[in-house]
Amino acid sequence: MDHEHCSKERSASLDLLLRFQRLLVSKLYPGDCVGQVPNTYSPDLLGVGSLLKKYTALLCTHIGDILPVATSIASTSHRHFAEVSRVVDGDLTGILLPELVVSVVLLLSKNAGLMQEAGAIPLLAGLLEHLDRFNHLAPGKERDDNEDLAWPGIMGMY
Repeated sequence: MDHEHCSKERSASLDLLLRFQRLLVSKLYPGDCVGQVPNTYSPDLLGVGSLLKKYTALLCTHIGDILPVATSIASTSHRHFAEVSRVVDGDLTGILLPELVVSVVLLLSKNAGLMQEAGAIPLLAGLLEHLDRFNHLAPGKERDDNEDLAWPGIMGMY
């Protein structure tokens, strides 16, 4: 029980990375930009965008190293997939990546030009192949895919 309780808590370094990630996103989130000329960004804002790109590159490098190994182990059996998923969920991949992706999509919808200037999106796109391979190993993926792609209630008619 004590081991499970300790494993549920995030490490201090992971918590620090999550706070850093949130700080970067908050600095890029547009506030009230009254009087600002569109498509011109302050050097400070461009610096934060550059820092987001570097942070994303480092995170994607780590995840790009972890996911192929996780996929290899998870392909052994459904039990291995479950255990690997539990480990990945507690790693940077399961904690930092989902929030980063949502934050980048939000920033993209609010200020596409700045996000284009920062260049973090192509780095995240490079993870799609690794994530796709890992997700294809999930038990019951065909059923989940059918439910996700179907109109509500239509699959029950067939």
